[in-house]
Amino acid sequence: MKRLAFLVLVIFMLASCSSETINQKDVKIKEGLADLEKCVSEAILSANKGSFLEGECAAEGNIILEKREDKDKITVYALTMYGEYGFENGIFTKISGTGIIPVAITFRKNADGTYTLSEYKLPRDGAYYADSVKKMFPQNLHERALNPSREDNENLKNQEVAYAKEYLKKINRDAKISPDYVEKEFIEGMDVEASNTLLETYSQYPYWIGTLEKIEDNTRYVYEKSYNKEEGIVTFKKYKFDTGEIVEKYDIKIEGANLIYLN
Repeated sequence: MKRLAFLVLVIFMLASCSSETINQKDVKIKEGLADLEKCVSEAILSANKGSFLEGECAAEGNIILEKREDKDKITVYALTMYGEYGFENGIFTKISGTGIIPVAITFRKNADGTYTLSEYKLPRDGAYYADSVKKMFPQNLHERALNPSREDNENLKNQEVAYAKEYLKKINRDAKISPDYVEKEFIEGMDVEASNTLLETYSQYPYWIGTLEKIEDNTRYVYEKSYNKEEGIVTFKKYKFDTGEIVEKYDIKIEGANLIYLN
């Protein structure tokens, strides 16, 4: 539930921009791109970069509903999805990102056949959401933009998974990929004060019982949290992924609100 709540929070953060339009200078696409679909993908990745908990692989999905041209400009109306993927319990999981967000992206058509991004527009949040989508999108697209289908959702997830697969191939890693929240095990019955202290002090470790991975100075590390229920001991251990060499380890006995460090 905690992980799900976090994902909802980050989705809300993106949708709650004070302006419907992301400043053009903050959204970059490669110069000289003549493939409009590639430009759309680049714009989505750039617009979302830095807005979420960073993973190892940034992924996007988009469904172009319609394209409308006006002189030297073309506006793409699309359903989009964005995800940051990282290893949790050995599964390459979407650790942050968005659900389906309708976006209107306008490009300027250059004389050489390439495109330059001129506007990236998002809907507003809450009570303003439906009205802002209707202002952004042509009337014939309102229903699809406001009520994406299950097939749309699966399509976008599959596009994200394609990015994840390509990344795993690049690093020569075989792992399960999940664009959805993966259930985790948590320590139950621990004193709230003790639990909060552990979460704050060891925030770089997983808040669940299990592992997460991080790349630091080109070295992959595993951060592991385990729990001996019979002895009431929580163990935090950081080790190198390739060799298993332990870098740090903490054994902490929990007695009510008290934390007793054993090493």
